[in-house]
Amino acid sequence: MIVLHADKNIFTPLVHNKVGVEVGVFKGRYALELLKMLPKSLTLIDPYDPDAYGSLIPEDDPTNNAQETLDGVYGSYYVGGLKESLKAAYKNLKQEIAGHENGKLVKFLKLPSAEACEQFADKSIDFLHLDANTRYDYVLGNLIRWEKKISDSGVIVIDNCYVTADAKLQHISTLEGLSSFLKLSDWTPVGLSTARWSNVVICKKVHENHFMSLIKKICIQNGVNFLEIPPQMLHSYHHKVEQFEDINGQINNYWTASFS
Repeated sequence: MIVLHADKNIFTPLVHNKVGVEVGVFKGRYALELLKMLPKSLTLIDPYDPDAYGSLIPEDDPTNNAQETLDGVYGSYYVGGLKESLKAAYKNLKQEIAGHENGKLVKFLKLPSAEACEQFADKSIDFLHLDANTRYDYVLGNLIRWEKKISDSGVIVIDNCYVTADAKLQHISTLEGLSSFLKLSDWTPVGLSTARWSNVVICKKVHENHFMSLIKKICIQNGVNFLEIPPQMLHSYHHKVEQFEDINGQINNYWTASFS
């Protein structure tokens, strides 16, 4: 597995001339980055309906008031409330795609993940970006649901694979869901971005060397340092927050990747 420190845009070249799909779109920031790489096609899947996302709240969390904590975390993210924020995001993205030079490559499916998945033939997708519900059961369910739709030489990029105190407040368990999927399948991680929101690229084990070589090439072309580690180490990956004082006496937090 290639470990590198960059945001998930480092993986966008993998969609070039490929059939791409994104599950979980919101404002479409990553979709627009993918579009720059000229995919064969790009299908954007998001119901833009808060009632269709599934619950983010665990049934049993003795450490805090789950709903109150979640409202606090997302209050500034979904400006004007979740429903209005989603409505505005969809409208703005549709307009931006309509005016984009590559906009004809894009198709919107305003559906929940499970319903949208049924519209794709098996092995018809080359690149899947998964950025949907981050609760363990939804992550595992989506990976099981979508993996049969991926071509034999395709990849899945999974967002929000980070384990931190902040992630716990948001009840994010993406990495745990991915970890279970990898242990039960013939897929393997080939790329890990250690940037704050951490993304993982996975492929079929038979294509592991090919995609690791490709990710190394992308890193070299972009001046990004990287190292190679055993894929089994992904299961212990998390972030540590270190503090340091700058020359002005300001205390700053710095995120560091850890496997200990």
